[in-house]
Amino acid sequence: MEEALNAEKKIITAEKAVHGIYFCIECGEKVHLRRMIDKAPHFYHYKYNEICTLSIKSNNSFFNVDDIINILKSKYKERWSEAINKLIKYDFLEVLTGKDWALNPLDYYMNKYFNIIDKNTFFKLLSTIISIDNEKSEQLLYKFIVSNKLSYNEKKYLIECTLKNNRPINIETFEYIVNNIELSNSIMFEIIYKKMGSMEYNKLLKESKCEYLIFASKLLKSFIKNRNEDGLYVEFLNIKEKHYKFWSEAEKMFFLKIIVKKIRTIKKNTDMEKLLIQEDLKLKYYVQ
Repeated sequence: MEEALNAEKKIITAEKAVHGIYFCIECGEKVHLRRMIDKAPHFYHYKYNEICTLSIKSNNSFFNVDDIINILKSKYKERWSEAINKLIKYDFLEVLTGKDWALNPLDYYMNKYFNIIDKNTFFKLLSTIISIDNEKSEQLLYKFIVSNKLSYNEKKYLIECTLKNNRPINIETFEYIVNNIELSNSIMFEIIYKKMGSMEYNKLLKESKCEYLIFASKLLKSFIKNRNEDGLYVEFLNIKEKHYKFWSEAEKMFFLKIIVKKIRTIKKNTDMEKLLIQEDLKLKYYVQ
């Protein structure tokens, strides 16, 4: 396929495309961009779709994918590099997407060739790593994302991909993001909210610039766990009394809005929701 739809549903040619999320212009299924050494750039379906005329059954005459997988599952590290090099050469790294057993070979390869891997390959290898739901992938994300191999925008893109894939982020990566990457409040909140259950609040609260996001997450987790509006109200008043004075009006308003938004997904038109909306109005129209 020469053309596909990008994330904004706009048609883009394979020649001009960069690695990202794309969809078939006929059936709407997810497609992958491939840039091979001996073929022109093109898109292809992740899975063969028999009802789509643009979907073609794969003919992997250049290598046997099963053989490569068996090599990477083996303990013979000296063969891992050759296997991964073939996947890179034919732009076939997606066969490792989400594969737990692929982490050790990927880590081994990136360490061995760290200084000579080109940036594009490094980025694709790291994208594959974050697709794997494993604590080690969290450690590897931090290990390689702090390097100077990636541009600021590439780091930002990988972090956002990690979030979209519902992948957790460990405390070291979180602290790196807070200090080095400017993300929107909404994305920062989602990172904290999705990971908060296994993070230590005290460690997070050391990052004062995110205090309002951390307290919003803590408050919501408490409400979801207990479904107790009275307890939520008391905790909200405690936060307001002790911490509001250190926050800007924009931070206060985001704190209130994000809590209202999340509460509505659990139960609409609650007394707590009305209270928070009133607090938001006070911030906008009254001097406190």
